[in-house]
Amino acid sequence: MNRPLKLIRSLIKEMEGLKFDGSNRPELPHLTMQYETWYTKALRVVQNGIPERLEDFVSTYKSNRTGLPSPSSYTIQDYLMGIKVMPSTDCNSDLLFQRLILRQAAILSSALKERPISEETSEGMLQREFYKQALVQAKKLFKTGKIVPAGVVAGTVLDNYLQWLCKRRNLELIQKQQSLTAMNDVLYRFKSYTHPTFIRIQRAIPVAEACLSPRKEPPSKKEIGILIADVRKIVYARY
Repeated sequence: MNRPLKLIRSLIKEMEGLKFDGSNRPELPHLTMQYETWYTKALRVVQNGIPERLEDFVSTYKSNRTGLPSPSSYTIQDYLMGIKVMPSTDCNSDLLFQRLILRQAAILSSALKERPISEETSEGMLQREFYKQALVQAKKLFKTGKIVPAGVVAGTVLDNYLQWLCKRRNLELIQKQQSLTAMNDVLYRFKSYTHPTFIRIQRAIPVAEACLSPRKEPPSKKEIGILIADVRKIVYARY
């Protein structure tokens, strides 16, 4: 494996160390030092490897927003500075931080995805490992009673996965629309996956969107359990 691939694999593994749940939240100064070190190295990879995603990567870390953050405008920098969103039952600062670093890791891993990916390539193994670890986290959250956070992780994986497929097929307009339904429809027309996978994604989208939007009524435990199982089948259908 060449040096850039080794570096990205190492950064993805380091990102796993930044995850936590309510029972093992690290001290903020320690987490800040960990993250800032990671971000500096990862930023360099994005700048050199996928400059077209640089704005997305940086905006997840910081923004030019004025005033207090909402869930949709919250950034990693807000979290590290101790700025919180208004607390709610299913959307809090810890959860938003987890979503944001997961998004950054997905952007970083896309630096490996410009070439065709197969089961045998190191890129393919890294792609599969990234989704596998995220879905393991979702299952763990679900089993420990953190139902909506588990749905957020699964929904984020589905969103990142569809964006990645759009990127590989140069469907930039669809990707920028950030609509799961639009991406699913176009990807199916481009024969990116089979009809059963299309139907499974179609079924998962309303639950994923409800988990990802703090303004929507949270889905039931049963619905989120089905979402996690569906997303795993959707992602692994490609490998």
